[in-house]
Amino acid sequence: MKLATKDKNTLKNSYMLLWGLILSIVLVLFFIIKNNDKKLPFITVLITSYNYGEYLPETLNSVLSQTYKNYEIVVIDDGSEDNSVEIIKGYAEKHKNIKLFTHKDGKNNGLVASLILGISKSKGEFVAFLESDDYWHKDNLLEKIKILEKHPKAKIIGNRVEPFGDAARVKMQKPYLKSIDDKIYSINYFREYQANPIPTMSSVMIQRNVLNNLDFNVDSEVNIDFHLYKQVFVFHPLYYINKTLTYWRQHNRSFSYIESFK
Repeated sequence: MKLATKDKNTLKNSYMLLWGLILSIVLVLFFIIKNNDKKLPFITVLITSYNYGEYLPETLNSVLSQTYKNYEIVVIDDGSEDNSVEIIKGYAEKHKNIKLFTHKDGKNNGLVASLILGISKSKGEFVAFLESDDYWHKDNLLEKIKILEKHPKAKIIGNRVEPFGDAARVKMQKPYLKSIDDKIYSINYFREYQANPIPTMSSVMIQRNVLNNLDFNVDSEVNIDFHLYKQVFVFHPLYYINKTLTYWRQHNRSFSYIESFK
């Protein structure tokens, strides 16, 4: 029995729809495989902890809430005398990507020794620093990954910071932070000016291979951050994200670094 012309057209249309569907599935699978093959940088979030147990949950939760998920959290407790270690252990028991390390015998060895220990324990291609009394926007790591996608040779990435907490201290920091946003894009700025363009380590991410080649010997450990940055800036520019991705807590135990940007 011969098919009527109408039936032939219907059958032809069905075949075309079927092949169209198959082609769509193939294309979707191709893009899925292609994206899976794309290597996403593994990041170490390095948190140095000392007697800030009251702030640690907010700090750790802000990392666990990141939209970018390919990371580990390395926490170095520097001999805390409060409940910091217990809090960190509790999080580490629930989350396999959190690792706690202390100095020998749980002693307090200072910030520089804690940073060196943390970097030595890190496995990430990049190290993103976070102080234990600060916290991040959920897209902090994602925005830095976007920079790496556009600029694969980037070695150090920072972002805009928002102070919060003690009102007087917040007011004191505002001019300093505004001056950073005003001047951050200046050509050769870092070679010509001796002020710290990164107000808190909680806003910076540096390639681990670069960190491994830096000199950590410094006269005063409160200046360790800028001491490291200046070494990096000799060879590598700072890529700055003009978005608030770090929340910088101001309180009576926090170190207040104010620079004059004139």
